[in-house]
Amino acid sequence: MIPDQIIYQNNAGAQIELNEETNFRYPLHEFEMPIYTESSPQSKMQRPGEWPTYMYPRYRTFNLKGAILGDDAEGYNDAAGDMKEVILPPYDFYTLRKHGTLFLRFYGDATVYHMDVQLVSLDTPKEANFPSVGDY
Repeated sequence: MIPDQIIYQNNAGAQIELNEETNFRYPLHEFEMPIYTESSPQSKMQRPGEWPTYMYPRYRTFNLKGAILGDDAEGYNDAAGDMKEVILPPYDFYTLRKHGTLFLRFYGDATVYHMDVQLVSLDTPKEANFPSVGDY
């Protein structure tokens, strides 16, 4: 399910909205948020085998894929530059575990969910002969 509103705010306070309704420069095509769970099996001391353990959520990743739209090559370059300026953490914050905050609101839900995030990768390739459209 793709959220109705996705806002990313970096530690410096700059923010960007994906799938926005007014400007529509960053439409979203795919949104995944798998949860990674963990369990630590413990061996029994006097008997063979392991104690029963439970799975618990450890962290969640957000995989976002979409497009960067511009009216022309200059508009695309401006939009891609604005995205990189906000998404990539400022130099002062590279060593922190939190690069920013992600705000999500889903269709039909008035609650705005937020979580601390750390950027793992950002890829904005540009294809030849398509000067005003690119993927992220």
